[in-house]
Amino acid sequence: MPSPVASTAGGGIDVRAVLRRVEPAVVSISSSIAGRFGRGTAAGTGMIISPGGHVLTNAHVVADAQRIEVDIPNQGTHTAQVVGVDANQDVAVIKIDDVSGLPTVTLGDLGALQVGDPVVAVGNALALTGSPTVTTGIVSALDRTITSGRTSMAHLIQTDAAINPGNSGGPLLDSGGRVVGMNTAAAGDAQNIGFAISINEIKPRLTSIIAV
Repeated sequence: MPSPVASTAGGGIDVRAVLRRVEPAVVSISSSIAGRFGRGTAAGTGMIISPGGHVLTNAHVVADAQRIEVDIPNQGTHTAQVVGVDANQDVAVIKIDDVSGLPTVTLGDLGALQVGDPVVAVGNALALTGSPTVTTGIVSALDRTITSGRTSMAHLIQTDAAINPGNSGGPLLDSGGRVVGMNTAAAGDAQNIGFAISINEIKPRLTSIIAV
């Protein structure tokens, strides 16, 4: 288990230390999708959760994908396959082809997280090339429920850390660099309101999708 990342003297997060720990295990995902009006591309983010190349991401990032490509920091682009999906909770696991010995994120626990705690969001915002986008904020609320059409998602973490298109599937991190949530949505009609799926909601689903 990696050693905890120290908070700054003011009680915030040492963002550079968190990023040094996590960035090697955060990947960009590009999914090729064939729709009624031709081919399209969905961009998102993922977290490596096993040295053998299993990646946690949002189901909507890889839904209906005919081809998935994953860009691993300093290791180039690789193809990947869907291992399993929990569409109701917007959770998916994919596996990168022909890799081993990859760095992984550390999955945390929501138990100690409180409203007002500082957090860091990392992701492939707007599918920009280069290193991932890093934003900071606080936990604005816990146990939120949001509804889109006929779909509801419960037990979400609300944060004011900027979450943009392409951030989906990226980690929300605590001051120790541990994953406490997976970024999934931003409120389109408001500012500084984003949502992440609680890691405590994700862990049981991982065991049903794959043994990590």
